[in-house]
Amino acid sequence: MSNPNVHNNVFTPSPLQPPRPPKKHRFRTVCLAIIGGVVLAFIAIGLSGVAAKDPSGFRGGQAAPTATATAQPQAVLTTAPAAPPVPAGPASTFSNGQYHVGDDIVAGTYRTAGPDTEGLGMCYTERDRDGSGDFAAIISNDVSPGPKTITVKKGEYVKATGCQPFTKVG
Repeated sequence: MSNPNVHNNVFTPSPLQPPRPPKKHRFRTVCLAIIGGVVLAFIAIGLSGVAAKDPSGFRGGQAAPTATATAQPQAVLTTAPAAPPVPAGPASTFSNGQYHVGDDIVAGTYRTAGPDTEGLGMCYTERDRDGSGDFAAIISNDVSPGPKTITVKKGEYVKATGCQPFTKVG
């Protein structure tokens, strides 16, 4: 009996075998998976830090202790309350969180001394096209163990996690 894939002593693959995907797609998929894992790790670290700092004493299904209030005399307000502060416009510094460039912070170049002391020693930054949180909205992102600089343009969103405050330098 002869092998139907051998003709004149030359092996030819069966036409039913699927073609191999190009290598660049596998590389892109692996890179996206690694970046996604890093982002999820930073989110988990951030959430665990919030739970650890909960001042109410709430811990895993146990009710926080309650205090009994006693009536105290109320102080009489003798002066008019101060007017609410007038917003000064976009800031030239920012900390961990998400900011809209042009509304929350001024466009330009910002610098940080590096990671804050409460995290894993890594500072994550991300520039986004919009505030949707979609992976496709990411323009660029970076994780750094030391000082870093980021330039943001008006209309973009910038996120920082695990970083010391950023200050505008240019």
